[in-house]
Order: sequence, then structure tokens, then C-alpha cells
Amino acid sequence: MADDHTLLQIIHADGSFTDNLDDGLKRWDIYDKGNDYKVIAVLGVQSSGKSTMLNYLFDTKFAVMNSEVGQQQTTLGIWVGRSPENNILVFDVEGTDSEERGDDAVSFERKTSLFSLALAEILVLNIWSKDIGRKSGSNLELLKNVMELNLSLFGVKNNKKTLLLFCLRDYDGKTPRDKLFERLNDSVTKIWESISKPEEVGEQPLTDFFEVEYTAFSHKIYQTEAFESEMLELRHRLSDVNHEKYLWRPTMSNDVPADGFATFARRIWEVINTNRDLDLPTEKIMLATFRCDEILRETLASIYEGPYNELLELSRGPEIIADFGEKATAIHSAAIQNYEKLAIRYHKETSEAKAAELSNKISTGFSIIFNDQIGKIAHQQVDAFDNALQALIPKAEEKLCPNFLAEVTTLKEKVLHDFNTKAEENLLAGIEPAWRFDGELRTFVQNVDNRLRIERDAQLRKLVFIIKNRLKVELKDQLAEILEAGKPSLWKDVRALKEKVSTKVDRQFREATVQIVEDQSFVKDRHEEILAFVDSLFFESTKEFAANIHETAMVRFEKRFKYDNKGLPKRWGRTDIIPDKYQADLEFASSIIQLVSIYRVDERFDDVTHETEDLPAEIIIISKRDVAKIKERLTSSADALFKQALIEQERETNIASLYPFIAIFMLVFAWDELWYLFTSPFLMFFTVIIASISFALYYTKAYVVLLPIVFTVRDSLVEKAKQSSGLSAAIEKVTALYEQHLAPKIAPYLPQAAGARSSVPKDKQD
Repeated sequence: MADDHTLLQIIHADGSFTDNLDDGLKRWDIYDKGNDYKVIAVLGVQSSGKSTMLNYLFDTKFAVMNSEVGQQQTTLGIWVGRSPENNILVFDVEGTDSEERGDDAVSFERKTSLFSLALAEILVLNIWSKDIGRKSGSNLELLKNVMELNLSLFGVKNNKKTLLLFCLRDYDGKTPRDKLFERLNDSVTKIWESISKPEEVGEQPLTDFFEVEYTAFSHKIYQTEAFESEMLELRHRLSDVNHEKYLWRPTMSNDVPADGFATFARRIWEVINTNRDLDLPTEKIMLATFRCDEILRETLASIYEGPYNELLELSRGPEIIADFGEKATAIHSAAIQNYEKLAIRYHKETSEAKAAELSNKISTGFSIIFNDQIGKIAHQQVDAFDNALQALIPKAEEKLCPNFLAEVTTLKEKVLHDFNTKAEENLLAGIEPAWRFDGELRTFVQNVDNRLRIERDAQLRKLVFIIKNRLKVELKDQLAEILEAGKPSLWKDVRALKEKVSTKVDRQFREATVQIVEDQSFVKDRHEEILAFVDSLFFESTKEFAANIHETAMVRFEKRFKYDNKGLPKRWGRTDIIPDKYQADLEFASSIIQLVSIYRVDERFDDVTHETEDLPAEIIIISKRDVAKIKERLTSSADALFKQALIEQERETNIASLYPFIAIFMLVFAWDELWYLFTSPFLMFFTVIIASISFALYYTKAYVVLLPIVFTVRDSLVEKAKQSSGLSAAIEKVTALYEQHLAPKIAPYLPQAAGARSSVPKDKQD
């Protein structure tokens, strides 16, 4: 509960200002009243009953003079108390014209008057009624100081008027009050007219700067009842807002909040006491700056020690703070409201500027957490993008992502939308300048684009890999077929195939890349790589084919020399001209060596040979020297087939010459058997079968394999026959005839006769 009767000396006799005014305001329960308080001060000569009057009017306990001791200075400096009934601060100012103050009296009186005028809405001037009309005794010189100080303090443009309440003491009732007030008003007007005023004041009347009221009190001792009644009436006029003559006017509103009053009062006294010019508006701005700074710091401290610190601790964890924007906005709004509740009473522009500063400081503090939030959101969305992107990509090397461009475009739009949505949810609302995350958004987009570029390049590499592998498989057989054919139009056919393949690959590549990348300029290098691969594949395949050109040429030679048009092994007859056939087929086989020795895929090189001057080295597949070696090797390999052909031809000729001898042999030595054969159907049938089989063996040349078996059986039978005395002589005779006439003819075709000389030309014999 407020201690309403305690008093506080705010200005001591030596002019020092108290350090306890804030404590006093809190003790009186004024500190938190904002602008809901009033200030009244009393000026007057020493021992004129000022303190007594204040005690009657406001129920205060100011010290009063002891009449038994005599007139002396009771109030030193300025004392302040609080009215128990109202939020009124009552200033009891040291009396003027005191003997104790001495030569310093005028200076101190002026300072206390100026101080009272700066703080009080009502200035009470305590005057002896008997001194009305006197020049100096009426203490009107003090009024002159008040008027001059008011002009210097508030100037012309002053919306706040101070009420000058003239209290006439010890009124005896002889002169009517109205006449007395009229005389006093004339004196006051004359003083106003006599003072030195700024030019801009001109002829403005006193009422433009002051409210003026007059009242009179009877003698306290001799007319106690009347005195107390008059005091009670004035007390009501000062405390009862419903009184018809209520003295606190609307124009008297206090613009110094109670929590800043002590600071303001101290500042005012310091300026006055050091004899500096007092600029009250400036002092109020300075007070507003000081107090708003204090409120700002207190508000920030309450935030940083509480909710802000909690959010800051949460931000240090790995998770995103849920509803950060709402929480930060709520904290910010509450802080601004608390600030404005205390600071709105001060100078408007100053309090608003400090409110903006407070908002900016809160915004700056929360922006640290916000930036961390945005970083985490960006990281979260990039991870989500990566996971979704990887889910789109087939794991198999030979498969591309269908509709890659459309899929990743949709995916990018989604993560950008999610990022913006989450980032905006974290914004602090209602601040200027508003939070932005343009830089973080650009970085996020760059990260997403980088990942898209990496995956796009991977898709392009995979596309190139697939096309290359497909080319290797498809082109290998087609090109090999052309090369192995070895036609004179070989390079024309290769060019046609290359153009066909290049066109097909170009079409496939473009159809695939429009689903991977929108701007086709990005795939130019990959496109050129594919076309270069086609060129390289043709060249390398031709080189690979040329590396086995001897075997290829030999196959070509064997195919024409060893086999007939039906693909059956050729039988060389007595009429075949083998050397001519050999030469023609060898030339045919060796022609392919010359064809592939130079890479003529470019039609400019159709007619070039190894003898052509300035032949580009890069188109030479087989050098001139190697061509000669391969041809020589081919000829050497073909010679073996040529010799074998001559042997087979000679064998056919020798076998044909045996037929007459066999016939004579059969007629001479087997006539009886032949006759028996022809006359026996069974034997005749059996003989035809044996003959057919023998013909087949002869025609297929399988008899060469069977002859060793036949001779083995023959030798066995001969041995058994020799054991029979009846046949021995006949067998010996037949054997002698066989060895003399038949054996030399068949010897070359028997295994033991493989090394015998033949009748082939000497230069073709082994």
C-alpha cells in the first residue's frame, strides 16, 4: 500500500538534487501511473503560510512555522509530497525574500521558480492581501520573473498553458473580493505589458499564455471557521472533477510519464542550476530518448533471457523448429506491445523511432535463427530432391529414365514450391524491412540445378553408352559382310552403310535427348562424340578386318578353288586346266588385300594407291610393303592346294587306266565263277549290290580308307589258302601276276605309298 504522507526533499538547500525521487514515486504508487498524475507547486514569500495551505488542500505533512519561535525559514530547497486522495505531486518551494539565503536569494528564487514552472501545471502564488497595490511588498516581482521565464521556456507556440492561481492571504473582508481581484488583475496585466517580450509575441494578451484564477482566504487564527471553509472549497476545486469550477483544465495534460519524471526533473534542475538556457522541448526529447532506451533494453533483456534463448537452443539441434515464424512473430508482437505500453507516453517521434529500433534489434536477433532455419530447410529439400531423383533413375546401365526432362522439371517445381512455402512460414511478420531469403533461394536453386546437371550428364553418358553398344553389335555384321564380299564397289557400299548408320544414330540421339534436356545446345558435344564414334568404329572395324586379311583372302581362294558352284568339293578331271584356274582364283583372292589396304570411306580417296604422292598416313591401313608380304604369304599357302589338285587329277587318270587290266584279269582267271554268277540269280543280285557299294566308295573316294582293311583280309586268306596243297600253286601264280601288273598302279593311293613320287611338274612337287 502506498505511503501517502511521506515527504521527500528533491532539491536540497545547497542546490543538489536527490537520488531518491524514483524510489519516492514508487513508494507513493505514482511510478506506474503513466501520464495519469498532476503536479502543483506553490511560490511565495517566506513565512506566508504556503506549507500550511498545502497541508489543508492536499492532506500533506509539510513542516510549518512555529509561531512561538518567530518568523524564520521553515522550508529549505524544494520538498515534494503526494496527495492521498489523488495522483497529485505537491511541490513546497522555499520561500522568497529570506534573510537566511542572503545575497544568493534572487538567483535561487529564479532557479526554483523556473524549475516549478517547467514541471507544474498549476503554479500557486501566495500573496498577502494587504500588499495588493504595493509595488514591492506584494511580491509581484516574483510574478514578473515567472512571466519572463515562461516566454523563454515555452516560447510563442505553446499549447500547454500554466494556471496561475493567486491566493490572497488574511483577507479582512473590507474590500469586496471582486474589487480586490480586479485591482490584482490590473497589476498583473501591467506587469505583463511591462516585461520584455519577443517580437513574435507582439500585443498578445496574458491569457494566450496563462490561465489565471484568483481566490482569497480569511485569517487562519482570527477567522478560523471561514478560513477552513474557504480552504475546503479550493480543495474540492482541485480534487473533484465534477466541480463546476474544477481547476485542472484539459490543456494541462502532463506529457512526462511518471516513470520518467525523476530523470526529467533531474535533467531540468541540472540545466537550471548551471545557468544554462533551458530548452524544455529538447529536454523532453532527451528524456524520451533516455527512457525509451531504458524500456528498449529492458524489453530486449526479457526476450533474450526467455523465449529467444529457448528458440536459440532449439536451433542448435539438427531439427527444424516447428512453427518458428509464428513463435517469433508472437514474441516480437508481445515485445512491441510491452514497449509501447510504457513508451507511448513519451515524445511521439522519439518513442516511434525507438520502437522501430527495438523491432529491428529483435528482427536481427531472430534473423540468426531464421538463417539457420532456411539452411536446414534447403538441406532438407535438396535431400528430398536427391531421393526422389534417384527413385526415377533405372539402376540398369542399359536403361534410360523415361521422360527424364518432364519428370525432373515437375520434381524441381515441387521442391521449389515446398522450399518457398516452408521458408515463408518461418518469416517474422510485421517488420520493416521485411525478411527476405532471395540469396538462400538462389543458392538452393543452384544446388538443385547442379544435381540436375549431374544427373542429366549421367543420362547423356548412358545414352551414348547404349548407342555405342548397339552400334558395335549391329554394325559389326553389316560391315563385315561388305568387307568379306570384297566387291570392287566395297568402299561405295561402306559409304552407303556409314551414311545410313549416321542418319539412324542422329535420329535416335535427337529423339532421346529431347526427353533429357530442353536446350539442345547442351548436347552438341555428345552428338559430336556419337558421330565421331561412328567414324572411329568404321575405321577400327576395317583395321580389325585387315589384321586378318591373309586368312580372309585364303578363305576366298579356297572357296573358289576347292569347291564347285554348288559348294561341293571339286573333282579334278583329266580335262581340267588347273594352272589357269589357280591363277584366276589367286588374283581374285588377293584383290581384297589391295582394296582394304587404304581406308577409302571418303570418296576423295577412291582412286588413290600406295604410289599416290602425299598419301595421308591416317588412311593407310596396310602399308605397301605389308601388302606385298601378305600376297607372297597367300601365294605360298595357295600353292599347297594347287599341288594337291594336281595329285588328285593324276590319281583319277591312273585309276581310269586300270579298268582294262581288271576286265582281262576277271575273264582269264574267273570265267567259271563268272559263268556260275550269271546263271545264279541270288549271286547275281548279291554281285549287283556289291558293285553298287563299290561304285559309291569309288565315287566318294572312301575306298582309300578301306583298302588297308581289304589287304589285311587278303593276306589272312592267302595264308590260310597256302596251307591247302590244292590251291597253293594257283595262289602263288595269281600273286605274281598282281605284283607284276596291278600293284604298281594302285601303290600311289595306299598309305605306304604316300612318299612315292608322282608325275606332277617338278616345280610343284614337295
